[in-house]
Amino acid sequence: MVVDRELGYLYVAEEDVGIYKFSAEPNTSNTPTQVDADGSLKPDGNILTADVEGLTIYYGDNGTGYLLASSQGNSTFTVYDRQGSNSYLGSFFVGKNNGIDGVEESDGADVISTGLGSAYPSGLFVTQDGSNEAQTVFLDPVDLDEYQNFNTNFKFVPWENIANSFDTPIAIEPTSYDPRNPAPQELVFGSNNRDNFDAGTDPQTIDGIQDFVFTGAGADTVDISTTSVPTRCKNRIYTGSGNDEVLPTKNDGVFGGQGNDTIEGAVGSGSNRFYGGVGDDEIVVGTGDRAFGGGGNDTIEASVGGGNNRLYGNEGNDTFSLGSGDRALGGVGDDRFFAGTGGGNTITGGEGVEQFWVVDLELPNAVNTITDLELATDVIGIAGFTRADLTFNQDGGNAVLGVAGTNVAIFLGISAADLQTANFVFA
Repeated sequence: MVVDRELGYLYVAEEDVGIYKFSAEPNTSNTPTQVDADGSLKPDGNILTADVEGLTIYYGDNGTGYLLASSQGNSTFTVYDRQGSNSYLGSFFVGKNNGIDGVEESDGADVISTGLGSAYPSGLFVTQDGSNEAQTVFLDPVDLDEYQNFNTNFKFVPWENIANSFDTPIAIEPTSYDPRNPAPQELVFGSNNRDNFDAGTDPQTIDGIQDFVFTGAGADTVDISTTSVPTRCKNRIYTGSGNDEVLPTKNDGVFGGQGNDTIEGAVGSGSNRFYGGVGDDEIVVGTGDRAFGGGGNDTIEASVGGGNNRLYGNEGNDTFSLGSGDRALGGVGDDRFFAGTGGGNTITGGEGVEQFWVVDLELPNAVNTITDLELATDVIGIAGFTRADLTFNQDGGNAVLGVAGTNVAIFLGISAADLQTANFVFA
């Protein structure tokens, strides 16, 4: 097992089955997702071969890095992306070098990204070699037809040797993580009255560095955007039943409660996770954030951010204002999407009657993509222009909508002829 202490996940290896990922956050599902399965259980090959052993994490900057596993059955090590769905990136083996034998049948490994002096300036990978040379063998007391080598040891491998062995080299980040100076995780509890936590004015109570904050009831304010160390952060904030306001920093997780909460993510440095919870919440995102509206009629605002956000309305009639390069999914409910001027957004309405405002007075800088327009029910909104300004063109299996000579939106799976019959609204 290995715990991702920054992103909040527990990874478990079941020797003859595969690798599982659990959320380590309170009040989340205890149902795991499978990162990878033993090759004998998959129709597409044996990348991971039982026994599955030796999970370890390479910590990069801003939540990046890698999950590594020992694939004992073929004496290799598999590498997965630490973020998202843990995509498989490749495998490597530790071979013979300078008179030192290679690694076979490894039971475990560890990796550190931090530079360790002149010998390992770019980090170190350590693995157990289950069959060291020269062999010292004995008869297996269980399987009397098999001999075992009980001469084992550990092999040290410079991380840059591993990283550069990939066709596309993986990251080498010797300064991204400092195990010698880990930030303490502090518990901060509010009251059932109105609380005001400010990392800038009261750092003795809350400093904005890996704090766990529970606000309790009341209309509370938590401002950790004023922390003196905005690059370390990684806080977790849990609001209560009041109408709360939270101003995060970087790599923070904000979990809204039952009130109508406001999360001002644009003041932070990005890569945050926001969960609105129950209530009609307003979530403002910055750069590379993830926002989940929850159960109410939420407003998710990305137009003031830096782009590349992922926005999920979930349940309720939600309103989205997009920036650039954002992805938005309405979920269940009658949602409204305002594409804005940034462009390059991808919008999926989900279930319900949707409004896609592809022009908000000003033309976008890049084409937006609508993935699931329902011609019979959904609405396409145009502000500041008229029907006479529209053009309809075909691009493969998709329709392209132009306004005043500028292509503004692509509608996937829709013909240009059918798009002309859609429900347009002009303002």
